[in-house]
Amino acid sequence: MNSLSFQYRGKLRQYKGPSVWNEVPRRAFLLWMAVMYSRYTDDMKLRLGVMIFYGIPVKTYTKIKESLRLQILPSLQNLFNSNTLNRWLIPSVSVFGRKFYGPADKLSNLTAFEYFNACEPLYFKWKQNNDEAALTALCAVLYRPARKGPVDNDLREPYTDAGRAKRIRLFKFLRINTRRAIGFNYEGCRNFILKVHPRVFKQQGGNGRIPKRHDVTLSVAGGALGDLNATRATNLYDFLLHLERLIDQDERSNET
Repeated sequence: MNSLSFQYRGKLRQYKGPSVWNEVPRRAFLLWMAVMYSRYTDDMKLRLGVMIFYGIPVKTYTKIKESLRLQILPSLQNLFNSNTLNRWLIPSVSVFGRKFYGPADKLSNLTAFEYFNACEPLYFKWKQNNDEAALTALCAVLYRPARKGPVDNDLREPYTDAGRAKRIRLFKFLRINTRRAIGFNYEGCRNFILKVHPRVFKQQGGNGRIPKRHDVTLSVAGGALGDLNATRATNLYDFLLHLERLIDQDERSNET
């Protein structure tokens, strides 16, 4: 955490602000999403960012000397420059009184099918075309009702395309900035996954995108992970480790 102290009206004022995204509290995160997608100038967004992340009241901030304000901004550069948020900050959402639960930190309870087949195509459609419908669909994949029966590592009910279609109709009424915050949170977790498993995603050109008509779960089904259904239901991180082992095997075979 960053620490900030200065004199204001004869008293020492002290504030703390995040140095990395994982230190950002949920409320500040949602406020920043509203500012980030607003029509404010970049300069105004930065000023509001300082107040949001440090929790400085507007009246106090306006009295701070400009020289001090300029010194505060660099402390937040890690937030403004890259998205490293891999904590899941919105554990649940409610629409018309119905509660839906999101994934775990780092997307650690997603299946291989959820990530590669359901989430990633929607994520790229949203990012490349600013397609709000794709973002809504991504939220409908990530957020689901609580499952019935015993819970292992995922509170959410299993993913189905039919369930997603039903939730899309509801999630159109979810606040747009909440949906954008979910998309941003997904992106931060995604960045973590690409960083931790660079060899796997190097095969896809480095950005993690799976070429059209190429189903990575289908391509490895029938092996150690079982048939297609079992492979698609494999935990994402277990699936990525399996892909790394396949890459190792392929590299060793090419050396001989």
